[in-house]
Amino acid sequence: DTDEPNLVVDAIGHVVAECFGGNHVQMDGQERARLIASAPDLLAALEEVVAEFDVADKAAGLEQGCYGLNETEGIKMARAALAATQAVAS
Repeated sequence: DTDEPNLVVDAIGHVVAECFGGNHVQMDGQERARLIASAPDLLAALEEVVAEFDVADKAAGLEQGCYGLNETEGIKMARAALAATQAVAS
């Protein structure tokens, strides 16, 4: 049943994610540990990508006749992911 979440837990059993939907990725303990361990680096990379886009967007907006850059779906997804991490952290 796709309404029931798959739970991702850390090494001591704390739930760190709930995955919904039918396309579940099966991971063993080592794979899950590597993914969790890489989370801070992935977060920093997303923050940097969005910050670089914002700088480029601001620079483009300063050019005559340009109102800035159009956000790609990737930038929108990155912003949503960052917002989700901030919501969880607060």
